[in-house]
Amino acid sequence: MPAPKVLIKALVYGLCLFPAAFAQRGSTDSSSGSSSNRLGSCTQPLVRREFRELSDTEKQAYIDASLCLRDRRRSPSLLPDSPSQTIYDDLVYVHMQFAALTHNTAQFLPWHRYFIGIYEKLLREQCGYSGAVPYWDWSLDSQAPERSELLTPKWFGANGDRSNENCLSSGQYRQAKPRFTDGQREDCIRRQWRDEETGSRLPSLASYPYVMEILETATDSYNTFREALEHGPHDQVHSSLGGDMANTTISVNDPLFWAHHTNLDRLWSIWQEENPRLANTYNGPRDRDNENAHDARPDDEMLFGGLYPNARVRQVFSLTSGDVQCYAYSKSVAFDSVSFAGQGSARGGSNSRKERRAAFARRQIGAGSPPSRHGSPYNPVTPGPYDRDDKYNIRHVAPIPESYLRVNMKYSDAKIKRVREHEAFYREFTNYVNAADGFVSHNALSYQETASGYRPRTEEEAELRKWMVRTLCKAANQVIKALNVKPDDVKDVLDGLKNLAKNTGVGSLWSARPIASVAGQ
Repeated sequence: MPAPKVLIKALVYGLCLFPAAFAQRGSTDSSSGSSSNRLGSCTQPLVRREFRELSDTEKQAYIDASLCLRDRRRSPSLLPDSPSQTIYDDLVYVHMQFAALTHNTAQFLPWHRYFIGIYEKLLREQCGYSGAVPYWDWSLDSQAPERSELLTPKWFGANGDRSNENCLSSGQYRQAKPRFTDGQREDCIRRQWRDEETGSRLPSLASYPYVMEILETATDSYNTFREALEHGPHDQVHSSLGGDMANTTISVNDPLFWAHHTNLDRLWSIWQEENPRLANTYNGPRDRDNENAHDARPDDEMLFGGLYPNARVRQVFSLTSGDVQCYAYSKSVAFDSVSFAGQGSARGGSNSRKERRAAFARRQIGAGSPPSRHGSPYNPVTPGPYDRDDKYNIRHVAPIPESYLRVNMKYSDAKIKRVREHEAFYREFTNYVNAADGFVSHNALSYQETASGYRPRTEEEAELRKWMVRTLCKAANQVIKALNVKPDDVKDVLDGLKNLAKNTGVGSLWSARPIASVAGQ
């Protein structure tokens, strides 16, 4: 077997082929999807946007409509044989009835896709909402989720009140009274952030490189992707927010359920576009008690308890197959401190990289804190999930609590073991990404803390960013899985990517970064 450095040189050389391939693709990315995923079955698809893409007026319109569904007078229950009192109760009730069939089974993604569509239709037809359900791209907030605009008193509220059994005490849903609860408290939505010390922080969530690693590696079958998404980012968000969200059956009580699951659906749609041969495939277990079976079929029926007609799984492969399936997704948002053109809002300035590093060191030493405690592009030490000092490196994601996996998700010992193996792999992956000389992710706290707002990502920017991070993932995977070499050698590969980017047409994504004018995705 060749020496690792020889293989690494070959790998970097091979990556030089990517810019040409990307140039040939141009802006025709949609053509890579199967014909059933292209617009055509519905003529005017709604565009689901990231919550922060909406104007304040649009945000308020969505929240008003969702509160309308909770109103007994305006939206009485459509299920007379259920204990529900409102249409929103109906949604919680249906999710409760079929939770065992739709979690840790093949139906997880298609059932929730249709369920979101039903919710969207009810918002529009029952409450006069004219928009689409917004999604929460939590990768943007991944390094300090508690700072997200969504979790402010103006919108969805923050943590529950520890002195009042974790009842939601801020935000526009603090007065909501769920019909179905876990019995601990029956007059409030509950949140209990996974921060045992102060309750003021959330553990870090999946970053953009983490998400792209899932999209890059889970390409052999639908079920492989479904498991990676459900047992990773899905469970991370639910267990981290805690309270009702950490209870599988009643998680719909929390309005963040919809923003979270709509983002998961967005990621599934991206996976479908990028894997056209698998876009309309479906496999895995029908029953979570038989988790190793592969008996699921596209003609399997999805049940909605009379709230809406049942549907076959194959009906939801396309976003535009009609009825509640008539929508597309935006390209998400970026902090306005991130400049796509590479022109300085990220504080690159005209100083040399060496000068910026020296200035950074002086600031930290002058404050009595050595640079090693805060992280920097030349100190690639991966910080922990609750660290907020490191402004440049991506954080490890906290292990999902055993109680959540075993009690709420009903995972077997074998499934929990696989979850832990995946968590260990992504910790290693994060370490190797941070080992890239000067790599600063767009998710880094340095961008969040200097941003004054958000801006939509253009299609061109989204495609270039995706291509660069996917290329980085390919290199890291070659090293981690195939070459089995040390982090220092991974650094050589990623440095090769940095130099490659500087010499191609995508260099604008690798310039004007805080401290180091190199990669930032």
